[in-house]
Amino acid sequence: MEKKNRLVFTRSNAAAKRKFDEAITILEYSVMLVEFFGLQEFNNIIAGQLRLILCETKNTRIKREKVTIDQSLIKKINPNPKLYPIKDSNQMSNNHDHITEELFDYTKQRIELKLWRNQIIYKIDIEGKTQEIKSH
Repeated sequence: MEKKNRLVFTRSNAAAKRKFDEAITILEYSVMLVEFFGLQEFNNIIAGQLRLILCETKNTRIKREKVTIDQSLIKKINPNPKLYPIKDSNQMSNNHDHITEELFDYTKQRIELKLWRNQIIYKIDIEGKTQEIKSH
């Protein structure tokens, strides 16, 4: 008996859009639960949804060469997304427990997702040492 190739499933653009919309809805509700009800546990859900939307990658090998494939939902919806950059002045000290709401600079031009992922989100001073936090 002849062995068949494994099944390969493809998703339609409509399915990717639905998945993107679901992730955005989960993100919105999770932010609301943190902001209005103080349920800090939902910060992990927010981080997971943001990763799924913006940063999901898969490492694989193609013809013995290591390749990283971008599987973020935003790239499935828009192959060349551009986002507003993060403001330059985001600095936190030990007495702050959240990032300012005015994180993005809407006066500047949008930048490509790859550049956006590598921005410094904020700097925090921990025991006299400045730590830079990046999104990716």
